[in-house]
Amino acid sequence: MALRTIQLLHEPLPKEKVALAELAALAKQTTSELNSLPPIHASERDVWTIMDLLAFIKSDELELSFIHDGDWVRVSSSNFANLPYWFERSFDKETRRLRYEESVAGFEPVGLVIALVEKNGGTVFAELSGDSTYSLSFTLPVYREEL
Repeated sequence: MALRTIQLLHEPLPKEKVALAELAALAKQTTSELNSLPPIHASERDVWTIMDLLAFIKSDELELSFIHDGDWVRVSSSNFANLPYWFERSFDKETRRLRYEESVAGFEPVGLVIALVEKNGGTVFAELSGDSTYSLSFTLPVYREEL
């Protein structure tokens, strides 16, 4: 999985109109009404890879929620355990943004998620829930028809 993701980072796929409601596997991870969301502008394979990476590190309590937030679709998840060792240096406490560092993306699922989200024009945010748990949310741009 990690090697395939690294290949996506170095050989970007074209962005397209992706309807989240058509990605049937997402319905199993959320109670959000996917049909009410606008399509996003991303590579469908990148979206699948991001979701696979989140499933790789998820706990039994993890649930994804999807919210239309203006020009963005925000995806939120919670109850991740064991902060990555690099979290402190990648986390901006003021903005709550997690930034991609190539040095940690190699085989770290969260690092790969950050890299793919940023490559698709989005941002990853984190919220500390305690010493060893945290929540992640990220945005992906809403698809707009070209004029």
